[in-house]
Amino acid sequence: MIETIMVQNKNTSEILQMDKLTTQDYILDYVDWGQASVDQYTTKYINQIGVTIIKVSYKSRNIEISGFIIANTEKEMNERKSFLNRFVNPQNEYNAIYKNYQIMFMPLSSVRYSNTEETNNNEVICKFKISGVCPYPLFSVVADLNVKVGKYVSGFRFPFHVTEEEPIVFGVRAAGDYRKRVVKNEGAISIGFKFYFKANGSVENPTLYNFTTGEYFSITKELQEGEIIEVNTTIGYKTVMGGIGYPSENYFRYMDLNSDWLVLNVGENIIGYSADDGIDNLEIGLELPLQFLEVQECF
Repeated sequence: MIETIMVQNKNTSEILQMDKLTTQDYILDYVDWGQASVDQYTTKYINQIGVTIIKVSYKSRNIEISGFIIANTEKEMNERKSFLNRFVNPQNEYNAIYKNYQIMFMPLSSVRYSNTEETNNNEVICKFKISGVCPYPLFSVVADLNVKVGKYVSGFRFPFHVTEEEPIVFGVRAAGDYRKRVVKNEGAISIGFKFYFKANGSVENPTLYNFTTGEYFSITKELQEGEIIEVNTTIGYKTVMGGIGYPSENYFRYMDLNSDWLVLNVGENIIGYSADDGIDNLEIGLELPLQFLEVQECF
């Protein structure tokens, strides 16, 4: 059972918070997430028994959010209805957020109030419903999963003595993460993602590989200390940005023309990196926007 949900208007940043126990103005009744249905495209040959599925395409899903307005006076009821009337706009985009998951939707109509029974629509209680369509029917995580491909492990030793003969080891790069590591896509579909190259010293021509798919993305540039390049391979949001300290400049011109817009398959992916020079100065990080058909915690 869903006990709490937050609806955010992405255009105005206004938020409607509802739950079954603690909210005083708007009480949650139920949430119906609908289902992620598909269209199946088939073909049939002469004398074939059954059909052959050649393509599966996800369709949009419909959702419903139902709740109650609670008020002490008719004036309070009118004020809270006015907020909902303004908040729910079919021209705007919304996120329905539950725990660490969210799904984007657009209202199919203005907010609907109960008109069947006076007990569900009076000066102290009023039932309402928000109906919407999710053009993209998958859930995503609210905060992308961050993964470091190259990281350092602590090497501090106590007590220690500063001498000229014996150097002090403050940290070493973990051997298992030096060139490759396994990155797991625990979602339902292959995804594009964000990754960055960060130069902690001079780095020449850094490259990120997906050894599972045989693809790579390469930058043909000598990075200076403090330079960061951020790449987004998500369809519709593909960018290559860079700069010293902050990636604010378009770096498409430094992209190797034979590079691939990397994706992560569902399951385990072997990700690695290299550079023509200065690989010890190279830091790599990934942000994974995991996608889910259904979210068990929502039911």
